[in-house]
Amino acid sequence: GAPSATDDAPVASLRTTPTYTVSPTRWMALLHLALLNAGQSTQAVVFSAVPKETEQNFGVSTVQVDTLSAVYMVTFVAAVPFVTWLFLRIGQRNALRIASLCSLAGWACRLLVAVKFRSFAGLFVSQILLGITNTFVFVAPALLASTWFGDHERTLATAIGAISSSVGLAIGQLLPPFMLQRTPRTLEEAWLLLFLLEASYVVVDVPLIWCFVPPGPPTPPSAAEEAKDPVVVAT
Repeated sequence: GAPSATDDAPVASLRTTPTYTVSPTRWMALLHLALLNAGQSTQAVVFSAVPKETEQNFGVSTVQVDTLSAVYMVTFVAAVPFVTWLFLRIGQRNALRIASLCSLAGWACRLLVAVKFRSFAGLFVSQILLGITNTFVFVAPALLASTWFGDHERTLATAIGAISSSVGLAIGQLLPPFMLQRTPRTLEEAWLLLFLLEASYVVVDVPLIWCFVPPGPPTPPSAAEEAKDPVVVAT
């Protein structure tokens, strides 16, 4: 007899089920984000980790040292709504480019303070710039995971992006005491070396983000991404 609708159902289902391909460059995009995230987190606690050395070298008070940590977090919280909107508006690559420039400006400000303009105001400005950068890298992991990774990899990608921040915080707690309290160098030289070491990731990561991070995957990795506005995803 004629085939029934029930017999055709599995065939129709196989024909209409889409398949999605993930781009191999997704790991490169995640690596750049993780490096930027870890580097940003190292400076979040750099002054509070060595308060006495901060007071001695930069001529600031204990209250001002605490203020440097507080303004970083206040800037971070205040910028979250705007940065989230910006990611959705201009795309992930352009948003990360802005973050890398803020990071570069913040570290340049710190180096100027260490070399020539030793003042609380310079440190304050650097903390604001770096706090803005940290907001970008805080928002980015979940958005990058959904844009680049398939459903089975999304949790892992988000976790890697988040864990990189914890790694940076651990380094930020351990590195300043080691370099400033156990060194034969003068305090000024030790601070400059610390800033240069912590800024080294910027020198590496900024060109990579600007030149090698693609605007987006060539094809959507999941049904959820396929339903999004392609202009936003591929910007």
